[in-house]
Amino acid sequence: MEPSGPCRLGPNSKKHWNKLYIGRETGYKRATSNTDSVRKVSRMNGLRFHHVCISVQDLDRTAAFYSHFGFSRAFEWRATDGSLSICHFAHPTGVVLEAVRYAENTTPADRPGVGNDLSRVGVKHLALHVDDIDETYRYVTEQDLGETTSVSLGRTGFRLFFLRDPDDIWLELLSDERSLDVQNPTIIEEAPRLIPGE
Repeated sequence: MEPSGPCRLGPNSKKHWNKLYIGRETGYKRATSNTDSVRKVSRMNGLRFHHVCISVQDLDRTAAFYSHFGFSRAFEWRATDGSLSICHFAHPTGVVLEAVRYAENTTPADRPGVGNDLSRVGVKHLALHVDDIDETYRYVTEQDLGETTSVSLGRTGFRLFFLRDPDDIWLELLSDERSLDVQNPTIIEEAPRLIPGE
């Protein structure tokens, strides 16, 4: 029987958090525990998050927008015929934002809903952590950086807001003060609800 309201389930409950599948030459093997999953991934020495790629219409406009969040142009590749440019914007934390600009992208895509249409399968948005979400929201609105949602408490337990970038890509800004524990994951079940702006 499924729980009917918010709950916290430990690793020994009937409902498990170990839904990670690890690829093998012989197919897929279900990870038997969180520890097992971490051990397998840790065998990939030097594994770390590197970059997110977005497709844009104007690299200079993108550079100006993301400079407000600490990204600076660090690398650019250009096709000699002008058909494609690829730019890497580096952040002091080591994260790289890759922006690609195709000459044929002269019109924006359909304006997606908040979070880039979360219910559709695919990559949805870039999310950046900040220490003070309220101060960040004030800065973003004072600078008139783009359309925003209001600050709200997200389903996953941290305060956030979304900001639409110059190419209509939603940027999530959040302040996450949770302590995540892979040995004892937190699972919350609750009735569906809308976050303001969704």
